[in-house]
Amino acid sequence: MDSVIKHTITVGLGKIKTNNKGKELKSIVINDKTYRYNKDKPLSQTLKNTLSKIEKSNKYRASKILNQASDKNKVRSAIKQYAIKQKATITDEQSAFKSYVNAFSISNINMKGLRGLSYLKYQEDRIKQFLNRNTGMKILIHVDALSTKGDTITFKSRRYEVLNTDDVADVISKMAQDIELQIENANLSKSNIVIEKISKITVNYDKYNPTRAGSYIELPKWISSKKACINIKNGDNKCLKYCVQCSAFKIYEKDNPERMRHYNKLKDNIINWECMNYPCSRKDIDRFEELNSGLVSINVYKQFNEEEQVKPDRTTKIKNAKYHVNLLIIEGDDNKYHYVLIKDLSRLMGIQYNKNTKKKHMCPHCLKGFHSNDKLCNHMQKGCLVIDAQQIQMPKKGDTIHFKNNNRKFKAPYVMYADFECLTTEYRPSMSKPIDPNKSFTEKYQQHKPCGYQITVVNSITNETESYLYRGSDCMQHFVKTCRDIRIKIMEQLKVNVPIIMTQEDEDNFNNATHCGICEHELNDDKVRDHCHMTGNYRCCAHSKCNLLFNHKDFKILIFFHNLKGYDSHFIICNAHEFHSKKRLMS
Repeated sequence: MDSVIKHTITVGLGKIKTNNKGKELKSIVINDKTYRYNKDKPLSQTLKNTLSKIEKSNKYRASKILNQASDKNKVRSAIKQYAIKQKATITDEQSAFKSYVNAFSISNINMKGLRGLSYLKYQEDRIKQFLNRNTGMKILIHVDALSTKGDTITFKSRRYEVLNTDDVADVISKMAQDIELQIENANLSKSNIVIEKISKITVNYDKYNPTRAGSYIELPKWISSKKACINIKNGDNKCLKYCVQCSAFKIYEKDNPERMRHYNKLKDNIINWECMNYPCSRKDIDRFEELNSGLVSINVYKQFNEEEQVKPDRTTKIKNAKYHVNLLIIEGDDNKYHYVLIKDLSRLMGIQYNKNTKKKHMCPHCLKGFHSNDKLCNHMQKGCLVIDAQQIQMPKKGDTIHFKNNNRKFKAPYVMYADFECLTTEYRPSMSKPIDPNKSFTEKYQQHKPCGYQITVVNSITNETESYLYRGSDCMQHFVKTCRDIRIKIMEQLKVNVPIIMTQEDEDNFNNATHCGICEHELNDDKVRDHCHMTGNYRCCAHSKCNLLFNHKDFKILIFFHNLKGYDSHFIICNAHEFHSKKRLMS
């Protein structure tokens, strides 16, 4: 009720009584009536009733709304002043990446740590405006981070393709997460490096024209002559919708299924077409399958270069959908595309499997041909969908490949070698199924039981070895316990960070180095000293990024067995439930 009392005094409905010296008395006058009032004690019931009537009055409610509005204006004013103070500088730039024509940078970022990445969300309108003028865009960000040592470390996000304005906010969030993940995985703490702030964010983007299928295009003669496809003569861009409906509602069994009269008045209460964009791209098909989870699955095929062959362009990941649709995407003039329903995949692609003219039953996933439908069904049930569709494509003349994952050159600091010893013991008949003398059988009379093991741990840095030998009937349980103890010991040793030890020869090597000792590319002005954190010995002169990635953050303790697959693995699998540790012990 304090706010109501304050209101009555402010608007002149009441006042607190005072004596001749101006000291407040323990009473209040409201509408010429006097009530007992002490701020430190509960209100009397009579005063509460009077204040309750004032609280319900329109005058009090209006006053309360005006006060709230005033408070909001003060907050907005404070936010505006803070935003002006923290406002970053947006500058148009020339992109440093090939195939990216447009770029702008965000600099003068006055936020500590990784909070500077939050400036990206304020560029959402700018990206949407560009997307409204183009059919699609590809985008990535380039971030310069300032460390506490004064060095600038650069990070780059993955490239994203954006086709709809609704996806912009999600893509911006994913790019920021990419940078945060890279900084986390860079293991900066082991080099005593802390990110102080984000100094600059560069957004690189350009228009992207994805394959989007729309209005009717005439089929090539070699495809139309096979009579395996239905080319719907639509004037709009909804060819994908009509193809799916043609397959789901079996319109292909009717006369002239390519004519639009079958689809204009079709009542489709089965398939969900919300959030679909036309003309449709591959991402739209992914979204469509998600909306109709388990109901519709779509495979897309296309012509292979200029040859009269068809290959997979998109393979569904949905298994056993109620309606499976095979589509062929064809290209017309002016980079226009159109979806065509494949009515008979075997007729369209059978000749590609072999030259035999007999009908083949083609697997829509791996494109393998079978002579009967039963064999095809058996093939599908055995897990064909687990394997991605394949199409062999040879490299062009003059193409070369280069090794890029230089962090995988890092030698494993520790490796384990293990072996089990077993005794042959009498086999108990109760362990086997009853023998039927009328059928062939194998009589088991011995079984192998592990009785001991030895593990040898090799330190590849100091060339030291340590062995663990045990004999006993509980050797498998003891083996698991020993592996856990070894893992804990190794992980503790890997936390060591010995400062670098430089000799005069090492200094000369560093000063004269022109190429990175890890990736073997030119150093230019980017030179740092790479050293072993366990011994402190200088290894080479390297790029700063190569140095940060060249560590054991992804290290797995390798265990080698003699004849693991054929023998020792059987004992390990029987005790696999003992390995409940989150860390990986074997690779």
